[in-house]
Amino acid sequence: MANELEQKGICATIIQNLRESCEIDWYLQAQLAYNMRFGDKHSVDGSIDSKLNKKVVQKEQAKRVRFLANRSYSN
Repeated sequence: MANELEQKGICATIIQNLRESCEIDWYLQAQLAYNMRFGDKHSVDGSIDSKLNKKVVQKEQAKRVRFLANRSYSN
């Protein structure tokens, strides 16, 4: 985009101001993608203390991490 603006004779200061004002909040984008896929709850319920439940919780957490990682969001 910046190259196209430069070729059209736009001032470098204006191009820099556009870059700064158009910065993307990647954390917000990841949060929106997560909420669209998994709803608005941010945690996996792990209140029951049993080995079976822990496995289910771990699998669900891994699924959610893979979802975000496959979309190039990492921690």
